[in-house]
Amino acid sequence: MKSYVLDTSALLTFQLNESGSDVVEEILLLAKRKKAHVYTSFITWTEVYYITSQRLGQNRALETLVQMKCLPIKRIESDEEQTLTAGDLKSHFSISLGDAFVAALAIQKKAVLIHKDPEFEPIKSNLIQQALPYKNLH
Repeated sequence: MKSYVLDTSALLTFQLNESGSDVVEEILLLAKRKKAHVYTSFITWTEVYYITSQRLGQNRALETLVQMKCLPIKRIESDEEQTLTAGDLKSHFSISLGDAFVAALAIQKKAVLIHKDPEFEPIKSNLIQQALPYKNLH
């Protein structure tokens, strides 16, 4: 059975119905039918909360977390192995600490990392990843 890790950017893409949300929806449907495992990092929940709170207010951020609890996603807390892997990634690549934990989870679960974050590009040889369409900043 295939496994996926959804990065914060993938969940926000789904929540805001941005380009690539259909890919995330398809993965969630697979998980609902018990044909895939879908994980998120503990840190992703924090990032979704604070980003949604900044953009749309605290009430919407809390609603979003309640909605996420209804999705067929397993939230994974960090353990020692994941912490060390995240630390190794952070020490060798120019990525945020949050992204290091998300990548470490994908490595640990041997999962495809679904994201919309160019920060993961330098570590593509370390894990399997599928990039959603990046936002056009122009």
